[in-house]
Amino acid sequence: MQHKSWIILFLALIIFGLYSQTLDNPLVFDSSNILKFLNINDWGSVSFLDYRIFNHLSFYIVHQIFGDDLFWQRFFNVVLHISNCIFIYLLMIALLKYFSKNTIESIDHYIAFGVAILFGVHPVGVYATAYLIQRSILLAAGFSVLALLSWLRGCCENTNQAINKWSLLSLLCYYFAIHSKEHVVLLPLVVGVLIILSPINRKILFKNNIVYFSLSFIMALQVVFKLRSILTATIYEPTTQEMILGATQITQTSAIQPDLFMSIQNQSWMFFIYLKNMIFPYSQNLAIDLQYPFELKLISWPATLFFIIYVSIPFILFVLWRFIKLNKLIILSFMIPWVLFIAEFSVVRFTEQFVLYRSYSWMIGYPVFMFVLLKLLYDRIKNKKMVMGVLLVLLALLSWQQQKILPTFVNQLALWQDAVDKNEKKGLQSKRNFRMYSNLGASLMQDGQTTRAAMYLKKAISLNPEYVVPRHNLASIYLIKKDYHKAIAEFESALKINKDYPSTYYNLGLAYEAAGNLEEAVLSFEKMIEYEPNHFDALFQLGLINQKLKSYQASIKYYIKVLKQKPRSADIRLNIGYSYLYSGQKDVALKYFKEALLLKPHSKLIKKAIQIANEK
Repeated sequence: MQHKSWIILFLALIIFGLYSQTLDNPLVFDSSNILKFLNINDWGSVSFLDYRIFNHLSFYIVHQIFGDDLFWQRFFNVVLHISNCIFIYLLMIALLKYFSKNTIESIDHYIAFGVAILFGVHPVGVYATAYLIQRSILLAAGFSVLALLSWLRGCCENTNQAINKWSLLSLLCYYFAIHSKEHVVLLPLVVGVLIILSPINRKILFKNNIVYFSLSFIMALQVVFKLRSILTATIYEPTTQEMILGATQITQTSAIQPDLFMSIQNQSWMFFIYLKNMIFPYSQNLAIDLQYPFELKLISWPATLFFIIYVSIPFILFVLWRFIKLNKLIILSFMIPWVLFIAEFSVVRFTEQFVLYRSYSWMIGYPVFMFVLLKLLYDRIKNKKMVMGVLLVLLALLSWQQQKILPTFVNQLALWQDAVDKNEKKGLQSKRNFRMYSNLGASLMQDGQTTRAAMYLKKAISLNPEYVVPRHNLASIYLIKKDYHKAIAEFESALKINKDYPSTYYNLGLAYEAAGNLEEAVLSFEKMIEYEPNHFDALFQLGLINQKLKSYQASIKYYIKVLKQKPRSADIRLNIGYSYLYSGQKDVALKYFKEALLLKPHSKLIKKAIQIANEK
């Protein structure tokens, strides 16, 4: 196919144009966690065997080159997504060469290019690309496709070597993939599927890949050992144990603690929802958080049924292949997500059992599925224009749905309002919705919409009374509205649930101070500095309140600590001077007043303080 480079450039421009609106977005939800990756000071402790090391290094390297501007971090995410689309295009051609003896025609390139663009504009891809911290899944998916590409290239060149440069490259890409995000750890099984479906002698091909599988197995074991929890059915969410206490109200069933088998059944159900969203993406079914029911029965509808179907998929596909000669690429398109999804069974997902960004790596099967459908359509009608027309219609539909998703990442408020609206519209009402209500309430509070914020925060508290965050934020709203007694009550309720929540002590101190209870305010601020000894605002408030309480020595002690953090502050020196003056140490007071005047030579307040001191 001529001008292939121009085709790839066109693909890149389309996808970049669609995602360009996200490049200046702020950090949303847990994307702020990337900040800890930007400065890796102790290189001696960094190992290429570390958990998601290549993801972390990517944030660090981009930061070292471009600085603090998050535009470039987002730009790199989009570049990764575009690269993955190009890899998808190459994978389609490689698969066609692997399965077909026919010459690759220009229409094959056009269809491969078309499905690569479909992958690029797919709405689900937004949750991996625009959601900055999910770069790990972009990297893992990209390296996974490269691993498959390299393996296919090696097979097409030479099937008689146990190991060759291409299989080594494939193993290297697999290593990068699982050390970007461990969810693709079962990728070698996809290679196994390719061998089973191979048109050449499968026994020879399998024999030649024993070394390949052995080395990939060792790599997988290293990841499993590093994570440990991947095969231990650990409950993933930190707030889950609180939620289990109310399990009867969550599902109207008996309160059985979620175990691995229940999670596997529920996740099997989620697999088909993911699959539906891949093939028929509709923006109303996509959100940052969708709380589908978690069934707490050993046998339940529809979870048990979908578990049986999920387990049966390989057998069903095998039967269809053997008896009706089902197209091998269709089999592969379903087996890719089926195999990679198995990693989801490694933990009990109770609150986060349906999270769209994780499906990005399983979506490798989507372009394979679309490729074979369009290829079969062309083989039937032999009309390039009609096939291209179908592609354009699909592209328009996907782009339309994608453009409904992208604006939800413009800020926290848009993201969580979208999630709450879609959960309520779909009737997904459960006690597990507490987090999205809490996050929406916090976002509304930051936006100044305190009345609406309080409404959602109260919803979050009613759904999960043991969750501290909404109580803390609701108390902060009462503090803003100067309803100090309600603020104090909520802050104290939060501390009864979790005493190790330092910022609550600080805000409780502010509430007590505003209510005129200075002694309790001092106790709260002192508790705050037990957790954070150098907390500037708490130390300053302790200096100020002790001054009001005429505990001048205590006031001086705290003000001195504050001054060490801001040694050029005239105002702190002025306050220290007054504490010394009121404690009878006029000379020391004058010393601090004069130092303050040197820093603020035109300050009337400082000149007045010096005058008062001289008159004493």
